[in-house]
Amino acid sequence: MSRTRSIRRQMDHMLREAHQRGGSKRSAKFDNQMANHIYGDKHFEALEDAAHRLAAFLETKGVKMLYQVKAEHIKGYLDMRAKTCGPESMKKEISYVRKLESLAQFVYKRSNIDWGTKEIKSAAYEEKAAKPKFEKNRVIDRDTATKIAENIKKFTKTNTWKAVLASQCLGTRVDECSRVRIEKFQFRPEKGDACNIYGFGYYKLPKGGHAKGDRARGIPIHSKEDRELLQTLCSGRTSGYLIENMRKPGEPVSAEAINKQFRDALKRLGLYEEYKGNALHAVRKNFAQEVYDLEKGKGKNKREAMDATQNQLGHGKGRNQRLQDTYIHNQW
Repeated sequence: MSRTRSIRRQMDHMLREAHQRGGSKRSAKFDNQMANHIYGDKHFEALEDAAHRLAAFLETKGVKMLYQVKAEHIKGYLDMRAKTCGPESMKKEISYVRKLESLAQFVYKRSNIDWGTKEIKSAAYEEKAAKPKFEKNRVIDRDTATKIAENIKKFTKTNTWKAVLASQCLGTRVDECSRVRIEKFQFRPEKGDACNIYGFGYYKLPKGGHAKGDRARGIPIHSKEDRELLQTLCSGRTSGYLIENMRKPGEPVSAEAINKQFRDALKRLGLYEEYKGNALHAVRKNFAQEVYDLEKGKGKNKREAMDATQNQLGHGKGRNQRLQDTYIHNQW
């Protein structure tokens, strides 16, 4: 007698079936197949996390099969998430649930699946979403970031402390940081290399390196001290992930693990209330201010310095003022 898959395993099977590695997103748009497939590893991982959250909730309600999921289950799940998620997070959560229903209907065609997600009113959930009582991702300076890295190194057996120091030098997003590859560093580039803006080398973030929008970019190293720190983090290795998963050698550590260890360190250091709601992105904001100050110090005007900063962050030029204010607090 065959055993029935758990609802989590049903979700995992569904996601694997829908994941189009190397598939053409463009052709899928023309064939009206976008809703039935997943394109890109980053989107797959986000949906996988959402699927596991939903599966855990459904198990508490005694739901064992995907076709047993009803609109009231989805409503209960979203109500639960709204207690701890902000408006933007709720908007994403609703989109994930809708996508999961579409995938379930496609993969399990004979099961007559209807979760009622089309009837969900996004605005209502955004309104009831938890309102944060703190400033999310406020700037964390280098001294504080270094203390956090040292604390993670001292109290855990993970390599996630390297992410804090790497982001301090490169301003990478947490997803980008988790995939930094040693062979992409150019510590002694050839003369005239356009990416070597400050003369201390650079990191070449490639396409497929989990950059937002999958945009490749060169991130120049700002100082001799930063170059030496990054070389030390590489530990004499010439290839592979900088922040390796110690349980799975050769594989990267997850972005979620980096942020979890970051917040745990804040708690151990007694800084959690002061920096509540912060994660590695707060270190990236300090990097942004450093780039702006460096570029202004070279004689550039405010607009030129802002564009140079946005370029190193992986943003497009001419981003709106609100976004600029979020990253660069001192615009002298």
